[in-house]
Amino acid sequence: MTNEIFYPPAEITDYWGYVKSIDWYDPWLICLILGHITLLATAILTRNHNTFQTVLFFLLLVVVYFSENINEIAAANWQKFSKQQYFDVNGLFISTFFSIPVLLICMLMIGNWLYSSTQIMAKVKTAQLRQRLRQQERESTESNNEPNVRLKKD
Repeated sequence: MTNEIFYPPAEITDYWGYVKSIDWYDPWLICLILGHITLLATAILTRNHNTFQTVLFFLLLVVVYFSENINEIAAANWQKFSKQQYFDVNGLFISTFFSIPVLLICMLMIGNWLYSSTQIMAKVKTAQLRQRLRQQERESTESNNEPNVRLKKD
């Protein structure tokens, strides 16, 4: 694609000025924010469903991987869904308001997986220690129940 559809790089000089210039009442931006909230809620509510979370995690990573292509398509068609052209050639908008929130949700999912795995490892280790204690108790009771037989030496 040609760079004519993007902001010239010289136009975006101040990040916070750029963020302030965004019309947050644009319907598609509201949908984007609601989509991120829905993804976050889905990640939290399905934290105990490992298969679903794994599929969701990889789908989110694929979407982030293709965010450059999404940026190009959105830059070419911004008049169809937006009041302003936000999509610059460097991908500042899509990185900040699309990819970073998705990656933060993925990090939350990884954190949940790490927490769950430490909980499972603690349960397994506790069960192992209990089993070992029971086995030692069994061995000690068996040795106490055996009659003391002494062989006489002739």
